[in-house]
Amino acid sequence: MSALDLTAQQLWVPGTGLMPSHMREAEQAVKDYDCDLSIGRHEQSGEWVILLQRGGMPPHPVFGLGHELPSRDRIMELLYKNDVRRHGGELVNKIMRAQDERQKALRDEVNEQTGVAAEGLEWAHRKAGSHPSPRIFVPGRS
Repeated sequence: MSALDLTAQQLWVPGTGLMPSHMREAEQAVKDYDCDLSIGRHEQSGEWVILLQRGGMPPHPVFGLGHELPSRDRIMELLYKNDVRRHGGELVNKIMRAQDERQKALRDEVNEQTGVAAEGLEWAHRKAGSHPSPRIFVPGRS
């Protein structure tokens, strides 16, 4: 009897726990292609995806593999055929640019609305004769 059971369908991966061997092979195929890529499952759709990790950013899905996890060879074929290494970075950059544009638009809208609110407050205070910063004009001074 061997201490290592070669018929086991799952592998123990340090830091991850038990992982089915076909998932481990798929993960290794992705890592062999590019160390910045990993494999994951999309929470809402349940689809297997290739994730790109860059710097301190959270991983972004850059390529879909479908609802069934393909074999190691099929994954490698898809990665090379679609050149995920080059196009994945472009996709993440596009996502980040769109996010930056949305944040800038939101900041601009907030600044605009803050100005409108300030003008409204100033008008209401002047109308009531109780402006918090009264403007006093002294004749003969410039």
